[in-house]
Amino acid sequence: MVNRQNNLLNTINKQKSKGENITLDINVEWQSYQKTVLNWLLDDNIDSVCWVASRQVGKSFLARTLALKVIEKRDTKVMLIYPSEKQAKYFMQEMLSMLGKQGDSIVVAKTKSQGNLQLTFKNGSIIYFRTDAPESLLGVTLDFVIFDEIGNIDPEAIALLLPTLDMRGGKILYCGTPKGHNHFFNIYLEHASEDTPNMRAIETRWNEFQHPIPELDRKRTSSILKKRGTASMSIPKW
Repeated sequence: MVNRQNNLLNTINKQKSKGENITLDINVEWQSYQKTVLNWLLDDNIDSVCWVASRQVGKSFLARTLALKVIEKRDTKVMLIYPSEKQAKYFMQEMLSMLGKQGDSIVVAKTKSQGNLQLTFKNGSIIYFRTDAPESLLGVTLDFVIFDEIGNIDPEAIALLLPTLDMRGGKILYCGTPKGHNHFFNIYLEHASEDTPNMRAIETRWNEFQHPIPELDRKRTSSILKKRGTASMSIPKW
């Protein structure tokens, strides 16, 4: 009986250790505020980050790239939460496009059924693409959760996922554009408080984005200011 138990434990341990760390070739020229968010999330002393930003500053791009960065470590589980199934499907496809040909050798399974979108990698890591539907959030233990447009996501999703992060010391990125004094506003206040040293908050306006080609950056800024005026430089009000 003891031998059988030992053999079973050995089998389980081998399955858990299946796969090695992988290295992805993704060249990114980060904006300064994106570097700040990434550095915080990779800091062992920080558990969660709240990123309040205007639209078109690279929130969703950073979310996808961050997910790919952390799954380089074997057996890492990451979940990206979106307001709708359509967005989840779209950003899953965007991630596959980011991976390009290297995805053929490292992605071993693609699941695209309703409410169950995920990519499984050869090192045992998984990236889940979900909405806030409760039935799609249960039954998983996670290392990382990323809420994209958290202001449009049911706060009950947060309550459901927090226990799954505690088991593995997981981290959270809340990002989005303000949408009134809702749960996102409360999350921001908590992260901006001096009483929560394990949390960080950051705000980003659209004009902080810098195009790698200066002339195109100037044209972009000039065009937006001409259409919308200087008021467009601010983040939408809570």
